[in-house]
Amino acid sequence: MYQNVRLLNYYTISMNFLCCIAVLIPYYSNHIGLSFQQFLISEAIFASVVFALEVPSGWISDVWKRKHVLVTAACIYVFGFTALLLADRFLTVILAQAYLGVAVSLASGTNTAMLYDSLLSINREAEFTKLEGRRVGLRFYSFAVSSILGGILYEINPQLPFIITVLACIPAVFFATMLIESPRAMSTNDKNPVRDMFDTMKYALHGHKEIAFIIIFAAVLASSTKLIMWSQQPYYMALEVPEFYFGFLIAIGAMLGGTCSQFSYLFQGRVSNIRMLFFIFLAAIAICFFAGFFVSYAGIILLMFGGSCLYGLANPRVDNAINQRVSSERRATILSTKNLLAQLFFIPASLLIGYLSTQNGIGDALFGIVGWLMLGGLCIALWELYKMKRLK
Repeated sequence: MYQNVRLLNYYTISMNFLCCIAVLIPYYSNHIGLSFQQFLISEAIFASVVFALEVPSGWISDVWKRKHVLVTAACIYVFGFTALLLADRFLTVILAQAYLGVAVSLASGTNTAMLYDSLLSINREAEFTKLEGRRVGLRFYSFAVSSILGGILYEINPQLPFIITVLACIPAVFFATMLIESPRAMSTNDKNPVRDMFDTMKYALHGHKEIAFIIIFAAVLASSTKLIMWSQQPYYMALEVPEFYFGFLIAIGAMLGGTCSQFSYLFQGRVSNIRMLFFIFLAAIAICFFAGFFVSYAGIILLMFGGSCLYGLANPRVDNAINQRVSSERRATILSTKNLLAQLFFIPASLLIGYLSTQNGIGDALFGIVGWLMLGGLCIALWELYKMKRLK
């Protein structure tokens, strides 16, 4: 069963060797004619698809074999990037993003749940934070290497990064077929599926307030770090950095994020999950503020830490906190609920940030992320105060 750890790592590397991402925004701008605002609209469509399918896909993973879900996700992923390669206008970009949203919704939650279930079956679940951090780290490392390659290939032919991305994702299909389904308690599908999904979401967000707090706080952070990561390319463009260097700069940030993720387990037992998330929350606000106020090369360094590093620190801790509090038959659905809320929060935030960037520049867009974080933090604080008053 431990071989699943290795296969999931290979699967992660293959699914994240995305040469095209480092040059996606200049490619859209120079070859399809899309603005950063239109790009974020397409990302909002992607997030909407993930939002619509996140919990249903998690429910499917809980009642079906997880390996079959991962195989399906990889196949659709290959198809989605092929569609992106062939896209020539805004509508076809949106369709390609929709395909990718289906794939991501299937894989997210399922891969984490399968890793935990595999370790649980051999009584090694205590290693989850370390191994999940390593898996997420490999995701960043794969993305870093592919980003460097993408920047180089873009100079040769703008479509080459997309072609290599499609070819690199194909092995994920075969790695997923080799996975061994771990013995676990499975959700019974004798109930109405919609009712079953609703009950599980209610279990997470209403019936268990500690889980709900972790999920909502993590979703605010995840949506914000995603916005920070996507803000890097227009930030480089504002500083007139040549596209050739985009891949190298993004790769450095990804390597830092991978390192933070891989070694985040070292803080386990020393810093509580809540304190770690609170520190990351404040760090994200400070980074966006100073990078937006001083649009300079120093801001590039700040954004590297604000996106990949903060996500790398937060994600393994969040997933471990959730896994420790839920059983196997609900695990994938609840992890998907966390991802669903992150996509839900990203949709309005991305539209706002895209508008600010187009109208006033990337500096104001980063101030918009600061405002989004502060609004999210205020809402969470008021919610906690409301709960405390009800307990009295």
